[in-house]
Amino acid sequence: FEKRSYPDCCDSVGGWSHSERLAYTSASFLTFCESLLRKELAELEMIKSREALRCEAEKRRMESEAEMTRMMMQTQLQIASFVEGMNAGF
Repeated sequence: FEKRSYPDCCDSVGGWSHSERLAYTSASFLTFCESLLRKELAELEMIKSREALRCEAEKRRMESEAEMTRMMMQTQLQIASFVEGMNAGF
């Protein structure tokens, strides 16, 4: 966004003409709208960043859960093999 220049506030008589007031009001409103737009865009970027971080954390949590499940299954297989070996000996 570019900086807007405002019209000179005074005409030759010392007051504002109707067109100058409209131009100043329009420029002020445009500046205000651009400011709101920049704020909204910044908020959207923060939301996108936060969502990306949340997705990455969820991915790590699921990977960790899958690893724990794999370790439990491996342990259960070892226990089953041990019990089977004990039963074969009797």
